[in-house]
Amino acid sequence: MSGGFDLGPSRALTAPMGELSRERGAMEDGRIHVLMSLFDIYNENEPDQPSHTIAEYLLTHFESIGSMTFQEVMDAGFVSRSGVRRFCQSIGMENFSALRNQAGEWEEFRHYYLAAASSPQDYKMPPRQAMVEIFDSVDKLQQDGVLQRLSQRASASSKVVLFSAESSAGAMTDFQYAMLVSGKLVQLVTECKPSVEAVRSLGPQDLLLVVSSSGSFALRQRALVESSGATKVLVTANDEPELHASYDEVILMGPPLAEHVAPHRVYALFGTAYLMNRLLEDYVSE
Repeated sequence: MSGGFDLGPSRALTAPMGELSRERGAMEDGRIHVLMSLFDIYNENEPDQPSHTIAEYLLTHFESIGSMTFQEVMDAGFVSRSGVRRFCQSIGMENFSALRNQAGEWEEFRHYYLAAASSPQDYKMPPRQAMVEIFDSVDKLQQDGVLQRLSQRASASSKVVLFSAESSAGAMTDFQYAMLVSGKLVQLVTECKPSVEAVRSLGPQDLLLVVSSSGSFALRQRALVESSGATKVLVTANDEPELHASYDEVILMGPPLAEHVAPHRVYALFGTAYLMNRLLEDYVSE
């Protein structure tokens, strides 16, 4: 599976590539996004390890990975052909040719991270003002009892699984830690760290909380979500009815993404973090 980054709603429903995915679809395939897997290896290994060196080379030259040769990677990592092959397999690629076929990721990531920053005129208000709008919408959810109802669901559930797009994974990891010290162990599943059975094996006494601010992660994982027997709740900024059909409840962070109030990343990074913090407040106060 992969790093489910949500892009805007227009791409989310018209092209399921939305959250940085190429629809290799099944989580059983493991990590899809090579760039994220490379960053994991680069960050987690010592600089003198061949895996760190190879990851560094591939990240630095990823823009031209489609034309990269086997020999270039061997020379960069001071490894044999079998060493390069083992490295590719460690990130879910069968061989080096399969790795080179992921060259399109570069443009996906550029679009996700740079498109909004380079075209601020496409949005109705500056990010700071948009954050206030989003935070106000979350406050209203709390005032209306929506978050309290969700916290009660979580408390009453035998098991809680958070199923999140990678763009919101940081906020969800923080929430997972906070819930543990609040007395509730919850599991976090993302496309970079997939666990199909954690989602599919849930029953009626369990809660599946899906977080997908643009909605394309949720759309992409619809079959897996529908295969789960849990109570299903979606947190999103996408108000398309097509997206909501698979869920028992949908919690909308507003204003809707389709209104182009702010780039998706504002919702994914700040809106989600604020909503989960408010949810935690309600859980702790129970």
